[in-house]
Amino acid sequence: KQFDKAAVQFKAILLKNPESDRVHFYLGNVYEEQGKAQEAVSQLSHITNESKLYSDAVVHIGLLMKQQGKKEAALGHIDRAIEKLPRVSTFYLFKASIHEEQGQLETAVKTLEEAVRVLPEDEKVKYYLGSLYDRQGKIEDSLKVMEAILAINPQHADALNYIGYTWTLKGVNLDKAEQKLRKAMELRPESGYIRDSWGWYLFVRGKSKEAIVELEIAVRLKPDEPTILEHLGDVYMHTNLREKALSKYSEAAHLAQDESLRSKLQGKIDVLRRELTERATGKSNSRRPAANPSASTEH
Repeated sequence: KQFDKAAVQFKAILLKNPESDRVHFYLGNVYEEQGKAQEAVSQLSHITNESKLYSDAVVHIGLLMKQQGKKEAALGHIDRAIEKLPRVSTFYLFKASIHEEQGQLETAVKTLEEAVRVLPEDEKVKYYLGSLYDRQGKIEDSLKVMEAILAINPQHADALNYIGYTWTLKGVNLDKAEQKLRKAMELRPESGYIRDSWGWYLFVRGKSKEAIVELEIAVRLKPDEPTILEHLGDVYMHTNLREKALSKYSEAAHLAQDESLRSKLQGKIDVLRRELTERATGKSNSRRPAANPSASTEH
């Protein structure tokens, strides 16, 4: 981490090897670590599309521009790189991510659809496209993309998880959903999202005790994911563990970034607090209906 000394050494090497793409790349990275964005961009810009380091340099420059708030410049930079090398998936992924951050989902989708036409076998591009279709509410389109990924790679755990979880939410193909989720679990047992999907599947199939075990594991693996916390809260509610449910709903509401999710969670919290207060004061002995599995959000 002796960046000042490293910069001196690399600049000395450049005096003898001014065309070295590797040294320009290393010096650019040193400047980036030092917070010298302009100097970093200058060094990385020396790397041409004939270099093996070109794609990494392009993305580094794009990230530096984005960090400086120059998103339009970053997009132009990526577009020029795509013109030179149209078969580099990271360019499309980076471009789509900027559009997504700007709330331009349709433009991000079009970027990835173009990428799929150019790179039909690229799993990362397809998965990102499928996830954006999901955000647009185009669930069937998303499922088709995930199936296409599995046709390329049957061991793609995230695609298996997406299909299995989506079928579970829709209440269709539940036997096939079990197969896909079991396979995803075998491939990635330490994934909090996959554990959550499996736990929710067990709940939907009426296996609440087993669901609690899996969802508690999912929360330990991914403690900052509000949907997983909500799922565990719903199963606690269903099994009459109301204080535990309130705790998980409260944690989820605190972490939720999406306003609609936070509002839904707050509604559950308010209802549950009133019920617990009524029970404590002896005003009501009635038990409210259990949580509806279909009420929870997707992840």
